[in-house]
Amino acid sequence: MRFFVACLCLSLMLTGLVSAQGSMTLPAGFLTADGNGASSFPFNNTADHKWQWHYANSNFAAAGVTGTITITDISVRMSTATAAAAGWDFPSVDVYMGSATTGYQLGQHSTTFADNTCADLTLMRSGPWTGSQPAAAAGAAAGDWFSLGVTNTFSYNPDFGKDIIVQIEKCGTNATWGASIDGASGGAGTNGGNRYGSTSDCAATTSTFANNEFVPLVKIDFIAGGTPGICVSEFQSNQVESSLTVDTLSVSAAQNGNPIVVDLSSSNAGAQWDIGLMYNASPVGASAGGLVTPGGQSVNLDLTNPTFSFLNNNFAGTPFTSINFPFVNSNLQVSGQMGVISASYPLGFALSQACEAVWVGCQGSGFEAGNPPGWANPGPSWGLPTLAWTLNSGGTPSGATGPTAANTGTNYIYCETSGGGGNGASEFTLDTCVFDVSSLTNFQLDFALSRIGATIGTLDVYMFTDAGGWGGTPVMSFTGADPTQTQGGVEWSNESYAITALPLGTTGVAFSFTYVGGGSFTGDIALDDISVN
Repeated sequence: MRFFVACLCLSLMLTGLVSAQGSMTLPAGFLTADGNGASSFPFNNTADHKWQWHYANSNFAAAGVTGTITITDISVRMSTATAAAAGWDFPSVDVYMGSATTGYQLGQHSTTFADNTCADLTLMRSGPWTGSQPAAAAGAAAGDWFSLGVTNTFSYNPDFGKDIIVQIEKCGTNATWGASIDGASGGAGTNGGNRYGSTSDCAATTSTFANNEFVPLVKIDFIAGGTPGICVSEFQSNQVESSLTVDTLSVSAAQNGNPIVVDLSSSNAGAQWDIGLMYNASPVGASAGGLVTPGGQSVNLDLTNPTFSFLNNNFAGTPFTSINFPFVNSNLQVSGQMGVISASYPLGFALSQACEAVWVGCQGSGFEAGNPPGWANPGPSWGLPTLAWTLNSGGTPSGATGPTAANTGTNYIYCETSGGGGNGASEFTLDTCVFDVSSLTNFQLDFALSRIGATIGTLDVYMFTDAGGWGGTPVMSFTGADPTQTQGGVEWSNESYAITALPLGTTGVAFSFTYVGGGSFTGDIALDDISVN
């Protein structure tokens, strides 16, 4: 494993090779097929525009393109085979291409244009763009591709895991296309591209317009080989050669005693791998204690942390599969990042994203971070079909019911009784984790309760103990609206249950909150600040 750390100081210039040269589309699969979307932006609109067309890295694998390629041309087409342009005239159209530092989906791509690109952003063409385009031949399925007039090249290796961006800056218009641009659209997370732009300023620094799962189609022509530029991100992303997740995410928390599933994957079947680990510390950015390798990958573990170690110690891990971190019985935080032996990178290994797994004891919740580890929402049924409590801030959607704000902080949970939820045929169940009471002699359940609405039903609270065989005992019950509560006035009451008698040998206690609506949509009961003290 010392080899892995030492490699971070070496520089071997290796470049992967694509298996073929030719053309493909972004999103993939539309070389001869017509797109399923269209837009007048930017070339059939007279206003100044700036766009980032952001395409997922996965498009290249879908097209069978791997290794380093050098892109030599970028083409677009009109939205139908019968569309034609007698002549367009744009005084200035600048086209850039570069690797993305963000993901293509909404919420991943930054509204600040510069935050989505890095040092390899390349000006592919600049200046006036004029031309005309006839309709495609009779019977054609799609329009003909025509070049944006590219005069430069861009080297890119999709195996590095970065998305790719085409940036368009159109300043001034003398004559438009007279037709829309062809595009692709699809379901959330499936289209392979989105567009983000300004429809009024070609020098804008931020986007004011976005499409969820629509992006113009482009055709790229490429040749094999080249030298990709360095694109550095503060935090490394997963890539096809090295992917690591915890419970399918980058961060996961679990109650002590429960496993967190770690999924490892790589396109390098049989390659050796290892995971660097760091305890009771979170991943760090490349400029905040991490490292940047000569190949532009970010090491997001602090290698100087005295807890740093390796899972395998010899880069001999096989195969790629799901494993459970073996640290689940005490409060613990583990950060990890995987390296896979690879010839695609100068240092000889591909890095995954850094992940964080946290195990905690049972804790109360004000729901600021959603449901805490170990809680069940919805919990098991008490006899009726179960519904989940809803995390919320501000008021509930229905008028004249529910609080207008949390008891403390921002979030709380409530029962949405519209749409049949309040008709009494279902129950809302919430089960806490198991509180450790082995060292306590006097304690109580505390929570904040809001009961505002004409059809508030019944909330029952049950207690479970390990010594009692986890059988539920009813300990509190509330029916109807609280007459002291009004929206905008007093909206919450502080409730407590003093736990004075437990079965002999009890070390663990849990609670269930079960609510059945009172018959209509004005039964939105709410909870906040649940704790055992």
